[in-house]
Amino acid sequence: MNQKGKDRRIEKTRRVLHNALISLMKRKEYRSITIQEIIDEADVGRSTFYTHFDDKDDLLLAGLHHLRDTLEAARAGAHAATGKPYERIIGFSLAMFEHAYEYRELYRVLVGSQAGGLVLQYFPAMIAGLVRDEAASALRGRTDRASAIPGDLLVHFISSAFASVMSWWLDSDKPMVPEEIDAIFRRLILPTLASQFSTSGA
Repeated sequence: MNQKGKDRRIEKTRRVLHNALISLMKRKEYRSITIQEIIDEADVGRSTFYTHFDDKDDLLLAGLHHLRDTLEAARAGAHAATGKPYERIIGFSLAMFEHAYEYRELYRVLVGSQAGGLVLQYFPAMIAGLVRDEAASALRGRTDRASAIPGDLLVHFISSAFASVMSWWLDSDKPMVPEEIDAIFRRLILPTLASQFSTSGA
């Protein structure tokens, strides 16, 4: 088997295991899920599981790493879109809302669970990292630094606002579609970004 075929097989196995965990999480508490249940659900051997993951926490977080890759791709796509360059800082937002909407029942299950604690540790850092990467590039182009919001504060503000909007939205009995909540988020954030970058040619 060539390397490309091997990589596809590895990705397929990891995806099957992750889907098995998600399926189990919809039916029972995360803390009570065993490795045996995961491999039974995925129909793979125990040695196969441990070839790819250390434990179920590692498996759960691997799904979030894959999500980050998806959001990075969405942010990269924002570079080719029309609009102000500073909008790239939140170029991931619609893709994140779409993912959360597709898996909204799972997100709700996670709240208050042991798995939710792991996700809540990783998620803010993931969003802040996405914002920081793009904001750093934009901030390097500023000439009027005296009036600029400090970069670390700007990152904290945007990522915290996103998490707050996401939480409010998912707590709604009938959450609006991703395009609508993304438009609201952008109305909240873009004026701040415009005030910081529009005068610097960004």
